[in-house]
This record gives sequence, structure tokens and C-alpha cells, in this order.
Amino acid sequence: MTASRTFARRVDALDEIAAFTAAALQGREIEPDQRRTIDFAIEELFTNIIKYSRDGAHPVEIAIECGEAAVTVCLVDIDVEPFDITAAPEVDTTLPLAQRTPGGLGLHLVRRLVDDLTYDYREATRESRIGFRVPYRRTA
Repeated sequence: MTASRTFARRVDALDEIAAFTAAALQGREIEPDQRRTIDFAIEELFTNIIKYSRDGAHPVEIAIECGEAAVTVCLVDIDVEPFDITAAPEVDTTLPLAQRTPGGLGLHLVRRLVDDLTYDYREATRESRIGFRVPYRRTA
């Protein structure tokens, strides 16, 4: 089953996104930690799209596919410049806070939490596609 919807490029769309995600995952016996991972990854990636793809004017599409053992999510941003999140530099979490450069920690966490993180850019439509997969264990 795949659910798909577009959302305005605004931070206040996060409540609508959370409701959409809850509806898409309804009836799935997903452990709470897996659900939190899905919600966190969507929120982090969506807010990064808003923050860093400022030239984008179109709504952001979010598609959620529930498979037998994993949830796959794809965020699509149209008419924007490429930004490959899979090539973004790693954050050195071993440095003291005073020596760290701000930024990148949310993506760092997403990379650690999801099973698979992908990026695809389609030049013809200037379309960025960010995908991730979270395996889930049944609660029952």
C-alpha cells in the first residue's frame, strides 16, 4: 500500500505531515521506536528541504509505502537545484562542542537511524528525490 500527498513548503505543515504519516501507518504493528524513527526522519528531511531549497515554489510530495517488513518513504521536491544528502560531509561528534561547526547533526542522526538513504536528481524536471527505508518488527 502506498499513500502520497503534497505539503506546502512551510514549517507549520509538520502537523499535517504527522497526521498523514499516522494515517498511512495505521493498522501496521510497528514498534514505537520504529515509528519515532520514521517521524523524525520525515521531519528532519522536510525541514531541510524548506531551509536549503529556498528557490523551490512547488509543494513537497511525500509518499509512504508499507511493505511486509519495511516502510519506505520518498520526499520529492520539484524545480530545485540538486543537493545530494548522501554526499554531505559527516559530522565529527567526537570534537568538543566549542570546536564543532554548526549544522548537519539532524542528517547525521537520520543516516544512523534509517536502514537505507538514497538521493536521485532528475535534471529535466530539476527534481530531487530523497528516499529512506526503515525495517520494522511487529509489536504483536
